[in-house]
Amino acid sequence: MTATPMAQRDSNQAPAYRIAALLIGVGTTHFLAPEPFDAVVPAELPGNSRFYTYASGVAEVTTGALLLVRRTRRVAALAAAALFIAVFPANVNMVRLWWDKPWPMRILALARLPLQIPMITAALQVRRNA
Repeated sequence: MTATPMAQRDSNQAPAYRIAALLIGVGTTHFLAPEPFDAVVPAELPGNSRFYTYASGVAEVTTGALLLVRRTRRVAALAAAALFIAVFPANVNMVRLWWDKPWPMRILALARLPLQIPMITAALQVRRNA
């Protein structure tokens, strides 16, 4: 077994830390300011939109925290990819709801859709490297 230089080990962990920071930050926002998240929960889902806001917040914070721990990183990275897929319907719904808004808001909503692809692939790359 060869020793890995500390700088190389840290750079290998950087993507996991970035995704963890994103998930913990956004997940925390679900609790601090839930209204914008409630607004994009598809109406077709049964129950209260706040439930989905809080449930996704818990999932994001938990997944982000698990990404920080090397021992749980592999499963957490797979969970992150699943989360990025699971929230896609809310992003599509946001486009639908914002279609009559000013064009900068429409562009923002549309831009979120293809961003899911690199987020999913980054999470899967973290899983492969874990």
